Order: sequence, then C-alpha cells, then structure tokens
Amino acid sequence: MTEKEEIIRLLEEKKELLLQFEQISDGMYRIPMEELQHSIGKRQALVNKMQKLDERIELLCSGLEPMVCEAVYNRCNRGDVDEELGTIFDKALETKAVARRVLKNQDGIRQRIEIEQIRTREQIQKLNASSSVVAGRYGQAVRTGKNSGAIRKSRETKV
Repeated sequence: MTEKEEIIRLLEEKKELLLQFEQISDGMYRIPMEELQHSIGKRQALVNKMQKLDERIELLCSGLEPMVCEAVYNRCNRGDVDEELGTIFDKALETKAVARRVLKNQDGIRQRIEIEQIRTREQIQKLNASSSVVAGRYGQAVRTGKNSGAIRKSRETKV
C-alpha cells in the first residue's frame, strides 16, 4: 500500500469514527442523565482514536510532496489535482462534512447537560431545605419538650 493509499484509508477510518461519534451524540438527547457520563466517555475514546489518526496522516503528509497536504486539508481546488490526489481531496471533504455536522450539534448537547445540572442542583437544594426544616423542627421539639414518640417514651421508662 502506498502512502497516498494509506492516507485515503486513514481518512475513511476517521470518517467512520466521526459517524460513530455523531450517532452517540444524537443519542445523548434521549438518554437518561445517568447514562450521559458513559456516552461522554465513549465519545472521548473516539476523539483519542481520531487524534492518533490525525497524527499518522500528518506524518505521512510530511514525507510527501506539498500538494498531498493541500489535498488532505482541502486547501486547493479539486480541479488542480490529479485523480489520486482528487480521491484524497474527496475523502477529506467527506470527513470534514461529518465533522461539521458533529460540531453543529454540540451546542444542543451542551445545553442539555447544563439543564440537567440545573435540575440536579435544584433537587439537591430542595432536599437540603426539607432536611433543614425537619432537623429544625426536631431541634425545637427537643428544646421545648414538645416532642412525641421515642424520646417521650424513653423518658417515661427512665422515671
């Protein structure tokens, strides 16, 4: 396999990883909050794999003529390259199209996570408030002697 064929293969692999990333991201709108962390972890694993592919592509490009890098990063016109570089150009463009869709959806996912954080914070505040009220009533009852239940019964049995 030539270096150019390897670049094409790596671009295709990156596109497949991006499609998986997109699928996980789309699912994050529908899954329960408890499962979001797992999805975030899966996405991060895909990002790590894509970074390794980018490093490999960059390494391969650096050893070839500059026009290969231009095709990989779509910094030239499609008509300015031969058929082999045109294939690289096209694969890179397909990969970028998926990446753009993924980036476009990130704001919605971020908003969902922020909304869930706010809801969780509000629930914690409600629990803390109700716990404080119960604790305050119990403390007042103990101080004033107006309690019921186990404390009164334990005092009666001690006397």
